[in-house]
Amino acid sequence: MSLINEPSVDFHLKLNEQSFHIPNELLKRNAKLVNKLIEKETKRVSSLFEDVNTLMAGHDDHSAMTKLGEIIKAVELLERKLEKRITVESELLQRIEYRINYFKELDSLKGNEDKDGLVEWYRRYTNILVGDYLTRNSEIYENELTELDRSAHTRQKRKLSSSGGSTPPLNAGIQFLRSQGLEHHLDYDILVTANRISKNLTSNHDLSLLVNWIKENQAYLVSKSSPLEFETRLQEYIELVKDQNYPSAISCFQTHLVKFIKTNFEELKLASGLLVFIKSYQQQMHTPVDVEEKDVSNLSSRSGFFRYFFNRPSLKPPRELKQPTTSEVRIKSASHANFERYTQVLSDERWDVLKDLFLQEYYSMYGISQHEPLLIYLSLGISTLKTRACMHEMETHGGSNDSLTNYLRGEITKTNCPVCSKEFSAISGNLPYAHHIQSSLFDDPVMLPNGNIYDSKKLKQLAVELRSKMLCELQSDQILDPIDQKVFSEKDFITMYPT
Repeated sequence: MSLINEPSVDFHLKLNEQSFHIPNELLKRNAKLVNKLIEKETKRVSSLFEDVNTLMAGHDDHSAMTKLGEIIKAVELLERKLEKRITVESELLQRIEYRINYFKELDSLKGNEDKDGLVEWYRRYTNILVGDYLTRNSEIYENELTELDRSAHTRQKRKLSSSGGSTPPLNAGIQFLRSQGLEHHLDYDILVTANRISKNLTSNHDLSLLVNWIKENQAYLVSKSSPLEFETRLQEYIELVKDQNYPSAISCFQTHLVKFIKTNFEELKLASGLLVFIKSYQQQMHTPVDVEEKDVSNLSSRSGFFRYFFNRPSLKPPRELKQPTTSEVRIKSASHANFERYTQVLSDERWDVLKDLFLQEYYSMYGISQHEPLLIYLSLGISTLKTRACMHEMETHGGSNDSLTNYLRGEITKTNCPVCSKEFSAISGNLPYAHHIQSSLFDDPVMLPNGNIYDSKKLKQLAVELRSKMLCELQSDQILDPIDQKVFSEKDFITMYPT
């Protein structure tokens, strides 16, 4: 393993900034909660002390003692709440310490040129990347969503993404990280929340978790002028209209959507017309099929009889053609335009758009990249290997000898290039080519009469292997082109000279 091209520690730190952003943001939130808590309880205790002073001045000792008891209980409650906040802060600081020490270890290994240690470090880091990917993309089971939905209604003023919350046991990423002892290196609680809410949108078409999250982070979304709340409430309105729950839809419109009339007037105008258009839309989407055309397998029906004996549908009486008037044409074209507009509004693709918008705001709030770190590292590695010869499938011509064709395709012409593999082709397709300052040339390049260029030694070695395996009958001075399976004599070689 060469240390010359080894990425620096600063390089890794820049790519892993988000691992420090998340605990930093959570520390800020925790500090704000502590300040609000202290401010609130201070006002309350001060008010109680004023009451005690008033009672003492009036010589009402019994009531004063009662107030003192309330003060003691309030202070004890404040202490318990502060202890919880301190526990959260200690956990977050511990996360940061783990990660700092992890990169300090990398710096030490590089300084000592400990190759075995570097291999072990990268193995653990690869496991962290895999855990991150699994946590973000793990399937959410129904009981997890039910559990989260239940907890959303019972908690009070507690963030859905709070680090103090319990984590679901079924997430594959969390299980993997814990099995490797790497749970302190990833803020999986934040990623699990994003995964749950997004999967609840796309899988269950349920807005409840997203609505709760928006309520908890209202101030942040308003400060960014985010369209997430409007799009969420609009989708809520659309679903109510689809279910023909018109009173609730109108209430949703008046309560949550009217306030966006200055910024989203056109969308609201379209949403208002949806109440009128929805019935005609549903009728067009659920037009009943002609009974005769549907029952083509039944010989007792007219369509079935014609289909069986004449192999064609039954003859229908000609309909009287009526020339449409100009007004009818205008109405029809306007109706068609409205149908297309409302089709987009009622499309299920809006759920994917809403999910992407939520993830954009959610990850932005914590300074997290929307792209999985695992894919980022894979892209960096693949881009250093990609050449202009990659991503081009080699055209091979099969002959009459199946055994020979299978051997050539499986052993000779098959490429082991990771860039061209099926697993990485989706990633490598849009990556730039690497800049190589050195070229790999054959030791003895020759061109065959068909224009293909090979290494002379490898062609001769292939001919020996084919003769030994009895896959092809070749003379001692003959070779086989592995691409088109044509046989040539060594005398046909044309020596090539690189320029």
